[in-house]
Amino acid sequence: MKTKRILIQSAIFAFIVVLIYYLLCGFSEKLATIASLTLFSGGIAFIILYTKYILASLSLDNQAAVQLSHLTFNTIIPWSHFSLQPRTITKILNEIQLRNPKIIVECGSGVSTIFIAKVLSANGGHLYSIEHEPIWASYISQIVKTNSLSPHVTIIHANLVKYSCYGLSTLWYDNDVLNSYIPKNSLIDMLVVDGPPHKSGPMARLMTLQYFAPLLAPGSLVVLDDYNRSDEKKIVKRWKNYYDLTNHSTIDGRTSFYIFNKNDSHNCNINSFK
Repeated sequence: MKTKRILIQSAIFAFIVVLIYYLLCGFSEKLATIASLTLFSGGIAFIILYTKYILASLSLDNQAAVQLSHLTFNTIIPWSHFSLQPRTITKILNEIQLRNPKIIVECGSGVSTIFIAKVLSANGGHLYSIEHEPIWASYISQIVKTNSLSPHVTIIHANLVKYSCYGLSTLWYDNDVLNSYIPKNSLIDMLVVDGPPHKSGPMARLMTLQYFAPLLAPGSLVVLDDYNRSDEKKIVKRWKNYYDLTNHSTIDGRTSFYIFNKNDSHNCNINSFK
């Protein structure tokens, strides 16, 4: 959000300066030169402000990465640009410490899976991590096993299947596979949504809450990554039309945290086309 605000403010400033520049060109070459210098100064100011913002953001992620480095593993952690930000993972781990959840479900396996499992190994509880890519699911499973975290994690490989919900056709995890793994006798305390990926199709994560809502405990935490994308904003708006979600916090405008308040009065009629 800060980045967007800086860009908008700088664009408005530049537009005004350019307008003044062209207006003054017809009256005075000297004034036009002054306007040109002002425009140049505005550009420099924008670069400085934006650089400061980026450095501050990197600094916060670096601090979070240092905190995460205190958790030791027997293997290299597979960080990538698809991974949750270090700050987001740190926030999730802090919430685990505060809430002591017994069941966590994660859509999209990866670095976060390993860190969550590590904390759960000390706190108790179990993580169900859903992944649609078979090779990646196998790779994360091997890391979990190598670090002796298997008792605390179930990696669920579920292919993406075509569904219709709210009149929208989309791909989401195979419900039949999920039904065979996700426990129905215990409520979920935390739901981390970082999949399916955006490339799967429009509103790819819309069905997540529709499937898990009946299984979420009152007051459970719902984490949605990539909230800076337009689809995710639309998804949250749609969710709030059907469920009582209270804004909890947001990290850098990218990852949003919500408190789920139980609401069984509305649900989506999910139809599968498989």
